[in-house]
Amino acid sequence: MLLGLWPALASVQLEIYYPVLERFLARQMFTHDGREYLRGSKTSKCSFAYLENPKIAASGGKLVITARFGGKSAVDLFGGCVGMGDTFDLMIRATPHYENGDLRLKDVEASTTALKNLYNSRVLRGISEELPRRFRYPLHKEARGVLEARRDPNYEQLMSAFHVVSVQAANHALVLILDFRLAVK
Repeated sequence: MLLGLWPALASVQLEIYYPVLERFLARQMFTHDGREYLRGSKTSKCSFAYLENPKIAASGGKLVITARFGGKSAVDLFGGCVGMGDTFDLMIRATPHYENGDLRLKDVEASTTALKNLYNSRVLRGISEELPRRFRYPLHKEARGVLEARRDPNYEQLMSAFHVVSVQAANHALVLILDFRLAVK
């Protein structure tokens, strides 16, 4: 087998469709009854914040994530919550990029069409700061798993020199141009 003698250098276009990213988010982040708690938990009565029902699309070269926010920033006073809270739809615009093996988000901006107030202004600012830390898709690990999976006991594949050339948010999918070397032994 000639392929096994020389490592192959490949430049590949990988398209990750947005429904796949939505399923990844649901499986990795939105694990508490379809919610991702940014603060507190489902048992927190007066102090919690969560996102739910994420949908992913693209516009103007950026990922656009729409989700529902719910939260309270209150104190328990005689069995009731005293403080601020709200539920509203929001839109998050972010630039996807590759960093240290992961697809990440940068330049995150959260907005809403809900009536502006002190509470939701603070929420939007907090989400814009928190989401880049929380979102990561393990692209290098996933690529290695797919490319090195044993399909035949007589040979093995080894991936090396993995490099992401570009990441673009296209209308239908996240489009990545990858360079990597795949050796078949």
